[in-house]
Amino acid sequence: MQVVADTSVFNYLLLLDQLLLLPTLYGRIITPPVVLEVELPHPRSPAPVRAWVQQLTGIPAWLELQAPTRPPEADLLLLEAGERDAILVAQELQADLVLMDDKDGRKAAELRALTVYGTIGVLVRAAELGLKGTEGVGLDWGAVIARKNRIVASWSEGKDAALEQQGI
Repeated sequence: MQVVADTSVFNYLLLLDQLLLLPTLYGRIITPPVVLEVELPHPRSPAPVRAWVQQLTGIPAWLELQAPTRPPEADLLLLEAGERDAILVAQELQADLVLMDDKDGRKAAELRALTVYGTIGVLVRAAELGLKGTEGVGLDWGAVIARKNRIVASWSEGKDAALEQQGI
Protein backbone atom coordinates (compact mmCIF):
# COMPACT_ATOMS: atom_id res chain seq x y z
CA MET A 1 0.00 0.00 0.00
CA GLN A 2 1.39 3.40 -0.98
CA VAL A 3 0.53 6.11 1.55
CA VAL A 4 1.52 9.76 1.22
CA ALA A 5 1.24 12.12 4.21
CA ASP A 6 1.35 15.87 4.56
CA THR A 7 2.34 17.95 7.59
CA SER A 8 -0.91 17.97 9.58
CA VAL A 9 -1.05 14.25 10.32
CA PHE A 10 2.52 14.31 11.64
CA ASN A 11 1.71 17.36 13.77
CA TYR A 12 -1.37 15.86 15.39
CA LEU A 13 0.01 12.37 15.91
CA LEU A 14 3.19 13.79 17.45
CA LEU A 15 1.11 15.96 19.80
CA LEU A 16 -0.97 12.92 20.73
CA ASP A 17 2.17 10.77 21.19
CA GLN A 18 0.82 8.37 18.58
CA LEU A 19 3.14 8.93 15.60
CA LEU A 20 4.11 5.26 15.44
CA LEU A 21 0.56 4.42 14.43
CA LEU A 22 1.61 5.40 10.92
CA PRO A 23 4.13 2.61 10.34
CA THR A 24 2.01 0.20 12.39
CA LEU A 25 -1.03 0.77 10.19
CA TYR A 26 0.55 1.46 6.83
CA GLY A 27 4.18 0.29 6.87
CA ARG A 28 6.12 2.81 4.83
CA ILE A 29 4.95 6.43 4.69
CA ILE A 30 5.98 8.74 1.86
CA THR A 31 6.15 12.49 2.46
CA PRO A 32 7.53 15.39 0.46
CA PRO A 33 10.86 16.76 1.74
CA VAL A 34 9.26 20.16 2.45
CA VAL A 35 7.23 18.53 5.25
CA LEU A 36 10.27 17.29 7.18
CA GLU A 37 12.70 20.03 6.22
CA VAL A 38 10.53 23.18 6.34
CA GLU A 39 7.05 22.77 7.75
CA LEU A 40 7.55 20.54 10.80
CA PRO A 41 10.60 22.48 12.12
CA HIS A 42 8.98 25.87 11.34
CA PRO A 43 9.09 28.30 14.30
CA ARG A 44 5.28 28.37 14.34
CA SER A 45 5.03 24.59 14.69
CA PRO A 46 4.24 23.40 18.23
CA ALA A 47 7.33 22.95 20.40
CA PRO A 48 6.96 19.14 20.72
CA VAL A 49 6.85 18.84 16.92
CA ARG A 50 9.96 20.97 16.47
CA ALA A 51 11.69 18.96 19.21
CA TRP A 52 10.93 15.68 17.42
CA VAL A 53 12.47 16.98 14.19
CA GLN A 54 15.53 18.35 15.99
CA GLN A 55 16.25 15.04 17.74
CA LEU A 56 16.23 13.07 14.49
CA THR A 57 19.66 11.75 13.57
CA GLY A 58 18.36 10.39 10.29
CA ILE A 59 15.12 9.68 8.53
CA PRO A 60 13.13 6.94 10.32
CA ALA A 61 13.25 3.61 8.47
CA TRP A 62 9.49 3.73 7.88
CA LEU A 63 9.58 7.21 6.31
CA GLU A 64 10.55 7.96 2.72
CA LEU A 65 11.05 11.46 1.34
CA GLN A 66 9.97 12.00 -2.23
CA ALA A 67 9.65 15.31 -4.04
CA PRO A 68 7.20 15.79 -6.90
CA THR A 69 8.73 15.75 -10.36
CA ARG A 70 6.18 17.91 -12.14
CA PRO A 71 4.91 21.44 -11.61
CA PRO A 72 1.59 21.98 -9.84
CA GLU A 73 -1.66 22.96 -11.51
CA ALA A 74 -2.88 26.48 -10.73
CA ASP A 75 -5.36 25.43 -8.03
CA LEU A 76 -2.63 23.63 -6.08
CA LEU A 77 -0.60 26.83 -5.86
CA LEU A 78 -3.23 28.11 -3.40
CA LEU A 79 -2.33 25.34 -0.91
CA GLU A 80 0.51 25.14 1.62
CA ALA A 81 3.66 23.58 0.17
CA GLY A 82 3.28 20.29 2.10
CA GLU A 83 -0.28 19.75 0.92
CA ARG A 84 0.54 20.73 -2.65
CA ASP A 85 3.57 18.45 -2.86
CA ALA A 86 1.80 15.55 -1.11
CA ILE A 87 -0.99 15.68 -3.69
CA LEU A 88 1.50 15.82 -6.57
CA VAL A 89 3.52 12.90 -5.20
CA ALA A 90 0.35 10.88 -4.57
CA GLN A 91 -0.75 11.47 -8.16
CA GLU A 92 2.64 10.51 -9.55
CA LEU A 93 2.74 7.30 -7.50
CA GLN A 94 -0.96 6.57 -7.91
CA ALA A 95 -0.98 6.27 -4.12
CA ASP A 96 -3.62 4.23 -2.38
CA LEU A 97 -4.12 6.80 0.36
CA VAL A 98 -3.31 10.43 1.20
CA LEU A 99 -3.17 11.47 4.85
CA MET A 100 -4.18 15.13 5.15
CA ASP A 101 -6.38 17.24 7.42
CA ASP A 102 -6.65 20.62 5.70
CA LYS A 103 -10.11 21.08 4.17
CA ASP A 104 -8.87 22.79 0.99
CA GLY A 105 -6.10 20.24 0.52
CA ARG A 106 -8.53 17.34 1.02
CA LYS A 107 -10.90 18.84 -1.53
CA ALA A 108 -8.09 19.27 -4.09
CA ALA A 109 -6.96 15.67 -3.51
CA GLU A 110 -10.49 14.30 -3.80
CA LEU A 111 -11.03 16.26 -7.04
CA ARG A 112 -8.08 14.25 -8.36
CA ALA A 113 -9.74 10.96 -7.33
CA LEU A 114 -7.31 10.40 -4.45
CA THR A 115 -8.54 8.64 -1.30
CA VAL A 116 -7.98 10.88 1.72
CA TYR A 117 -8.00 10.18 5.46
CA GLY A 118 -7.35 12.75 8.14
CA THR A 119 -5.89 12.21 11.57
CA ILE A 120 -9.29 11.15 12.89
CA GLY A 121 -9.46 8.50 10.17
CA VAL A 122 -6.07 7.16 11.27
CA LEU A 123 -7.20 7.04 14.92
CA VAL A 124 -10.50 5.37 14.03
CA ARG A 125 -8.66 2.76 11.95
CA ALA A 126 -6.33 2.05 14.90
CA ALA A 127 -9.35 1.64 17.17
CA GLU A 128 -11.09 -0.68 14.70
CA LEU A 129 -8.01 -2.88 14.63
CA GLY A 130 -7.73 -2.86 18.42
CA LEU A 131 -4.23 -1.39 18.30
CA LYS A 132 -2.45 -0.47 21.48
CA GLY A 133 -1.13 2.99 22.24
CA THR A 134 2.50 4.05 22.26
CA GLU A 135 3.03 2.54 25.71
CA GLY A 136 1.68 -0.82 24.53
CA VAL A 137 -1.49 -0.57 26.59
CA GLY A 138 -5.05 -0.29 25.39
CA LEU A 139 -6.16 3.27 24.89
CA ASP A 140 -9.50 4.96 25.14
CA TRP A 141 -9.49 6.00 21.48
CA GLY A 142 -12.55 8.16 22.06
CA ALA A 143 -10.53 10.16 24.58
CA VAL A 144 -7.61 10.40 22.14
CA ILE A 145 -9.96 11.72 19.43
CA ALA A 146 -11.48 14.22 21.88
CA ARG A 147 -7.97 15.40 22.79
CA LYS A 148 -7.16 15.82 19.09
CA ASN A 149 -10.28 17.96 18.70
CA ARG A 150 -9.21 20.14 21.67
CA ILE A 151 -5.80 20.57 20.02
CA VAL A 152 -7.48 21.65 16.78
CA ALA A 153 -9.66 24.15 18.64
CA SER A 154 -6.70 25.62 20.53
CA TRP A 155 -4.53 25.71 17.44
CA SER A 156 -7.18 27.37 15.28
CA GLU A 157 -7.61 30.07 17.91
CA GLY A 158 -3.86 30.72 17.88
CA LYS A 159 -3.28 29.33 21.35
CA ASP A 160 0.05 27.63 20.72
CA ALA A 161 1.29 28.80 24.11
CA ALA A 162 -1.70 27.11 25.73
CA LEU A 163 -0.82 23.88 23.93
CA GLU A 164 2.72 24.08 25.25
CA GLN A 165 1.50 24.73 28.81
CA GLN A 166 -0.71 21.64 28.60
CA GLY A 167 2.26 19.61 27.45
CA ILE A 168 0.59 19.02 24.12
